[in-house]
Amino acid sequence: MSLADELLADLEEAAEEEDEAEGSEGGEEPPIEDVREELEPPEGSKSVRSIAKLWDSRAFAEILQKIKEYISKQPKAAEVLGPVEAGLSTE
Repeated sequence: MSLADELLADLEEAAEEEDEAEGSEGGEEPPIEDVREELEPPEGSKSVRSIAKLWDSRAFAEILQKIKEYISKQPKAAEVLGPVEAGLSTE
């Protein structure tokens, strides 16, 4: 028996075992129903700001400040001469 024949025999045995296992479960599975959950905002909330607390947080303000600083340190497109890799700094 060749290696290909042995692999085919193993696959056929595995398929037979799966068929036997499915048959012993006792019938078909019930169909899965689509569930749509409609999200409603909490009572008393009229705006996104009343729910989203991140915008007014100190941590968010600090991150925005760091982003602005980083952007201001980047060279303008007209200032970049040659390959971009040559102008990289390790700050």
